[in-house]
Amino acid sequence: MEYGRYYSGGSGLLQMAHKLTHLSAVELARLVRTKEASPVEVVEAHLAAIQKINPAVNAFCTVAAEKALVWAREAERAVKKGAKLKALHGVPVAIKDLTATADIRTTFGSTLFRDHVPTEDAEVVRRLKVCDRLGDQQEQDRNGDSGLHHRDVSGRQKPF
Repeated sequence: MEYGRYYSGGSGLLQMAHKLTHLSAVELARLVRTKEASPVEVVEAHLAAIQKINPAVNAFCTVAAEKALVWAREAERAVKKGAKLKALHGVPVAIKDLTATADIRTTFGSTLFRDHVPTEDAEVVRRLKVCDRLGDQQEQDRNGDSGLHHRDVSGRQKPF
């Protein structure tokens, strides 16, 4: 079996990318562990979906695409080496913009923090990293928890 069968190239690529972005984290982790999907193609599928849909729904204020791809390549190397994989190995995760992420812009849904880049991760992010998830973007605050909302930072549309 070829590693990452979900990457089909040609016209089937969009169908497979759509499928990868609609699976549960458990199913994605299973596909990565069984080498039916590679972490890189999973992340690429999610980034493509974000690029296509986000302009209309404004669900993500920060997308750390390059970092996500670096993490995905690291995860893929571990799979190929036969390393012991953790529960969420190779699975991309969106971190809500109310949660500090080291070296990734975190606005807390406010224009006051438009350029804020934390130096440390929040505890929940540290724990996700221990599980080998791939945190690649900041999801917009939808609950009004941060106050002082601005459309450029926290649009109100929901993608799904």
